[in-house]
Amino acid sequence: MFHPQQAVAPRCSDLELSHLTPGGYIELFDSVTPIACDDGTLPPDSPLLKWSNLLLEASRKMGRPIDSVLQYKQQLADAGFVNIVQVEYKWPINPWPRDKKHKTLGTLMSWSQAGH
Repeated sequence: MFHPQQAVAPRCSDLELSHLTPGGYIELFDSVTPIACDDGTLPPDSPLLKWSNLLLEASRKMGRPIDSVLQYKQQLADAGFVNIVQVEYKWPINPWPRDKKHKTLGTLMSWSQAGH
């Protein structure tokens, strides 16, 4: 079943906040759309970037934006969470990175996307 992503953080935070004791925490993980690249190898006219932007546009038109992760911090604060820490990670989707750690992550990611 497909759930509206914009409702994920508020629904979880209301539920989790009522079940946490002081000092407890929750952790959320999500990806950001549109797809991005930090080394300049994804040109603005890339078919992959065009697809990603069209996917985001379609999700917004459906009322289910796939970039809702950008609102999680505020949604958690609105639900009553305090001392919110947001950490962003690079998460490659292929084995191309030169850095060993990111190459391993990218290899595992591409492997999992292939249905293994």
